[in-house]
Amino acid sequence: MKRALILSLAMCSISLGSGPAHPPATAHDPPRHGAPAAEPAGLQDAPAQALSRADEAMQKLLDGNDRFRYDESTFPRLGAARRNETFTDGQKPFAAILGCADSRMPIEAIFDQGVGDLFVVRVAGNVADTDEIGTLEYGVGHLNIPLVVVLGHTKCGAVTAVAEGAKVHGHIGKLVDNIAPAVELVKDRDPDARGPRLVRLATRANVMQSIHDILAKSPDIAAAVKAGKVRVIGGVYDIQTGGVEWLGPHPRQAELISAVKAVEEKAVEDHADDHAAPHAGHGAAHDESTDAHDAHDAHAKPTTRPAKAAARQENWIALGGLLGASTLASGAAIHFLYGRAS
Repeated sequence: MKRALILSLAMCSISLGSGPAHPPATAHDPPRHGAPAAEPAGLQDAPAQALSRADEAMQKLLDGNDRFRYDESTFPRLGAARRNETFTDGQKPFAAILGCADSRMPIEAIFDQGVGDLFVVRVAGNVADTDEIGTLEYGVGHLNIPLVVVLGHTKCGAVTAVAEGAKVHGHIGKLVDNIAPAVELVKDRDPDARGPRLVRLATRANVMQSIHDILAKSPDIAAAVKAGKVRVIGGVYDIQTGGVEWLGPHPRQAELISAVKAVEEKAVEDHADDHAAPHAGHGAAHDESTDAHDAHDAHAKPTTRPAKAAARQENWIALGGLLGASTLASGAAIHFLYGRAS
């Protein structure tokens, strides 16, 4: 039989021969190998080797999820031999997954992978805050992972709590603050959205919000995406069917990457300016007496620190403006996903 396979976030078909019959799909069951959206413009010049690694990683996830979804899991690389291999040679995961902590979402099992295959970050609501982004930076920068997936899921308790305005306590409030923008944007776009529909739309929007936060807050990952060393895409796991609906990359990925680069370049320029002025003054004072040199330093030091503080403040203002653009970015994401919601 013929099965549709997805490579490089685009659709193509290859013949796989005959295979065992599978149970019929339900009304809520996405097609076998749900298709990610097309790669955004601006990445055509990415290195072919990096793209092929991302393609290979994506194919492994697609194939593994098919096996899991149709009760054909092979439970690979779980024995003593694999444990010894990763102990001796270290870990070499082929993909990083930022997913929810929900117990109904066993990520390695969902993709039928074993020890050392996936670099998994789990947190309620699959949010991307400081700890999660730092962990992903390690995976991309040190483990050379070519594919990052933000994976939400149906009936997410964190998204539902925000959508329904539930009262939260302790540190949960700070956690779900990351989800609130996605929920508010859905409500703004569709004031009539209520109940399960609101949660479904907000779940998709929240995946895109997390991708936005990763790219907006991590110059390292943004640069890696720009260079074609890594892809960052989203998906939603269905806890009933076991399938994954692939959402693709952020629809405004190129703009986010460019904005982060501009902020980073400004920070470098400001840092250089801060160091240039004191050194110039110091050189002139060096030719004078020791007393004059000390007097110069006494005047230079108090003025240098406020200059650096002002530069940092400007950088944060610029970054704040970028993060404030999340309304537009996530709004575009909701528009991008809207036709997928029922």
